[in-house]
Amino acid sequence: MMERAGSILAADFGSVNNRVVLVDVVEGTYRLVSRASGAATVGFPIDDASIGLRRLVDDIGKRTGRTFYDKAGDIISPEGTDRSGVEAFVTTATAGRPMRVALVGLVPEVSLASARRVLSSAFVEIVTVLSLADGRSEEDRLNELILNRPDVILITGGTDAGAERALRTMLSPVKIALQVQEPATRPSILYAGNNKLVATVESIFNDLATVVYSDNVRPSLENENIDAARARFTQVFNTYNMRQRGSFRNVTSDTGIVPTARGYSLVAEYIARTTEQNVLAVDMGSATTIMVASFRGQTDTIVETNYGLGYGAPALVRAAGPDAVRQWLPFESSPEQVLNYAQNKASRPGSIPLDVRDLYFEHGMLRAGVQHMLAKHRGDWPGAGSQGALNDVNLILAAGKGLTGTGHPGWNLLLVADTVQPSGVTVVKADPHGLIPAIGAVATINAEAAAQLLANDDLEHLGTLISLEGKPDPERVAVSMTVITDDGESFKQDLYGGEILLLPVRVGRAITVRLKAGRGLRIGGSRTLRQRIHGGSAGILIDARGRAIDLPADAATRAVQIPKWAAHVAGIDAHTIPDEWLVPVASSGASLDAMFDAALSADAGPSSRDMQRAAAAEDDFFSDVGIDPDLDDFLSDDDPFADLDELRNLS
Repeated sequence: MMERAGSILAADFGSVNNRVVLVDVVEGTYRLVSRASGAATVGFPIDDASIGLRRLVDDIGKRTGRTFYDKAGDIISPEGTDRSGVEAFVTTATAGRPMRVALVGLVPEVSLASARRVLSSAFVEIVTVLSLADGRSEEDRLNELILNRPDVILITGGTDAGAERALRTMLSPVKIALQVQEPATRPSILYAGNNKLVATVESIFNDLATVVYSDNVRPSLENENIDAARARFTQVFNTYNMRQRGSFRNVTSDTGIVPTARGYSLVAEYIARTTEQNVLAVDMGSATTIMVASFRGQTDTIVETNYGLGYGAPALVRAAGPDAVRQWLPFESSPEQVLNYAQNKASRPGSIPLDVRDLYFEHGMLRAGVQHMLAKHRGDWPGAGSQGALNDVNLILAAGKGLTGTGHPGWNLLLVADTVQPSGVTVVKADPHGLIPAIGAVATINAEAAAQLLANDDLEHLGTLISLEGKPDPERVAVSMTVITDDGESFKQDLYGGEILLLPVRVGRAITVRLKAGRGLRIGGSRTLRQRIHGGSAGILIDARGRAIDLPADAATRAVQIPKWAAHVAGIDAHTIPDEWLVPVASSGASLDAMFDAALSADAGPSSRDMQRAAAAEDDFFSDVGIDPDLDDFLSDDDPFADLDELRNLS
């Protein structure tokens, strides 16, 4: 690890947007100095990530009065005595096609489970898994490897003192698959199995493919060692980027392309370890969704590729189910309408909702998508519980435009409550400008700088959630509360089942609350709570809707309830749902599976056609620029989201 003192430039490349931050030493500690965001230039028609990067870095240069590029167009490094350039440049990315990986091993619950953890924070798609216990013939295994076209085959299995014959059996179809492919299209091999077989693997594969060797991920049944394999895989990943991703051919950094999820994982794990809290990070982007849970000393990273609010919208709807989206819509709808909206988002991933109705579809997908991922993975997290309220979450880190881009902090906080549905007391911080992956990338070269950035807490303190679990009755008091301010003033209020209350306690302020839950309800496992609670840009949200939130089956009731919740947190009048929106919508009767297959085949990730549709005119590429937080004009006048203030407020 390189420990460098001086300014650091960090860039995060997404499928639709790029984000760049500049950090530097200010009064002896690393601080966020400036930031910028704008449209991505990966893929057709520009196909050069460095162009988008250059425009954003030049914007930061204008704001800070610094020069970052030399005459040849390269970033100046190390930093000059005249403050030109930077001491280090780091990059993260979720842009482009994920690396396709095939897993080959022996036992799903042992070596293959370790292999999955090696890949957990990488931008990859696991296309097939072959194990000794899968019941396939050698021919079937061969077909799996050939038809799924992996970029890398990760081979694990066997302890260092264990038998060798079983793993040799699994190597045979891999060898044949390589032999029948053209040399230019053969996948690389990462071997992280029984170290006694290294010489055998070398003799089998060295003339057929590039082979990278790592320490055994399971040297014994009781011990797991994934750090070495993860480091080796990062090398393979970077080589793949340079060879396959033409968009990044002109981007050179000190770290190579670090997967964005790796940045989230490092930060969440660090916060959890240093504060002894359970931390959950959620970032739903256009084509990729990242979720990191660091609970009780265990960190799990989940990366869902082709799963998001843009390119990945059809796959999200298929995985979560149209009905999971429809339950969050305050009007009548059909599964076909949900899928049509998702298809439109996949075709135009950079678009924003045109009206309130579209906004409900967008937020419905967001809520359903995050809930589906939680249901799928939370059982692996210590103490989280497998269903109902998500237990023991002390801190939520919310990122991505879906969770942080409504334009109103109260609305953002409500979306976090709806998507994660934690129980008890949970602090929520937002990262609308991509600081978390930047800090994670910085940590790979300068751990002290990353620690100082986290200590300075430049993330937005959104607020605190106080959530009841159980099934509240709308006709009964769900919670009685007493609020005491620092001035000694107090007030009391009751909330009925299904109600929420946002207390406008701002950043730097705190109140003492005394809560008593109604019959059959709990607050973090207890009937009562007395605690000093800190506020945020949104405040403190008391949520008496229960866990899991039970939404009405009929659209007419939802048409009153859902806009009421949004209006309350935004401090405006509730939007009235037109009567024509409540007319039942007939389904076409077409097979949903057939519809999904058609949608996914048409929009299976960021294709060249998609990128062409997404690309804006040159002058519009970088209109959404955010710079120094101390500047009132950090959003440029031509920010396309500025025109949606009225829409965002549901007015």
